Amino acid sequence: METVSQRIVKCREKLGVSQSELARRLGVRPQAVQQWESGGLPKTGRLEKIAEVLGTTVAYLFGSESEQVSPHYPVGDDYVLIPHYSVKGSCGNGCQIDQFEVVGRIAFKRGWLKQRSINSERVHMICAHGDSMSPTIEDGAMVLVDTSKTEPRSGKVFVLMFEDELRIKRMFRSLRGEWRMASDNRDERRYPDEPLELDYVEIIGQCVWVGMDL
Repeated sequence: METVSQRIVKCREKLGVSQSELARRLGVRPQAVQQWESGGLPKTGRLEKIAEVLGTTVAYLFGSESEQVSPHYPVGDDYVLIPHYSVKGSCGNGCQIDQFEVVGRIAFKRGWLKQRSINSERVHMICAHGDSMSPTIEDGAMVLVDTSKTEPRSGKVFVLMFEDELRIKRMFRSLRGEWRMASDNRDERRYPDEPLELDYVEIIGQCVWVGMDL
C-alpha cells in the first residue's frame, strides 16, 4: 500500500515539476518537500494546499486508491462512504502518529449528514484509544471528525495534534480568555484539566458523532 509520501512523489512527477518548484508554489523551503517525500507527514492544514497544487485531493493522498479521485464513492443514491483512517486518537496521554492509511469505509446516509450540515468531503473516521473521555467516548469507539470545524469552541470535543501526537479532548475557555483541555472521565487524579496554548497545537477537527460496539 502506498504511503502519503509516495503519493506526493507520484503526483509531483506526474505534474512534471521538481521539488524546488513545488516548494516555490507552496511557499515553503525545498527541504520541507524533501522531508515529506522521505516519509515525514505534513500537517493536516498544509495537506490541503499540497493537494490543491498537485491537482488532487487530501483524501487521495491519505487513501489507497490507484487513481487520483476522491474516495467518497456513493453507495446508491442515499449513502456515501466515509474513509476510516488507521491513526488512533488518544483519550488518554496521546497516541504517536507514524502514518495515515485508509483501512476501510463506513456508509452514512446523505440526508443524515445534510441535516447536520456535514460536508462528506471534509469528514473522516478514526478510532479512539483510552478511557479519558468515558462515558462520552469509550475505548475503541469510532469517532466522526469534521475537519472543516477548526475554530475552538468552548465545551466541544476536538481532535488535537501536538507535534506527532493526537489527542481527543473537550476544550473550555475561562472568563479571562484562557483555554484548557479537559477529560469527560472525572477521575481527576488520572485525568486532570490541562492548560492549552493554541499557538502550540493544531486543531484537526471537531468530533461530531461517535459509535461503538456494545
